[in-house]
Amino acid sequence: MGDSISSGFSEYDVLNASSVVAKRGIQLEGLDEQISQAKKLNPQVVFLSYGMNDVIATDGDTEAFIKKYAAVIESITKEMPSVRIYINSIFPVSASAAEKDRHWRRLPIIILHCRKCAMESDLGFIDNTGLVQENYYEEDGIHFKAEFYPVWATNMAEVATL
Repeated sequence: MGDSISSGFSEYDVLNASSVVAKRGIQLEGLDEQISQAKKLNPQVVFLSYGMNDVIATDGDTEAFIKKYAAVIESITKEMPSVRIYINSIFPVSASAAEKDRHWRRLPIIILHCRKCAMESDLGFIDNTGLVQENYYEEDGIHFKAEFYPVWATNMAEVATL
């Protein structure tokens, strides 16, 4: 489940489109439709990858960001009580993207708080920051090229021992 970055899994045919619940531009508020769609899939494991759009929407307010993420986790847990949830870290952006928008400079702090939120909620946390290389970025410095998605999928599967 995720935003435009997650949609690359289906766009590049890395995962079956029916198992990817993602939408461009989506924020942590207003995920009811995605949660309902995911519930219909009856998953055992859910990987969450949200936050890029919320970094800007919350203007870098880490507390507001975490509060929104915690509400999403609560909703998913309520709708799918037996599902194992893993939170993917927000990906770093390229140096050029960080230079263009001050919001991206807060990513390391937000990632730290996401890890803390996952631990406090007894959820898995997947730190993907070490996977990212400059050659994986699309021109915008935020989204990824097709060759990144198998690397990311493998990392998630290994962490979740799938």
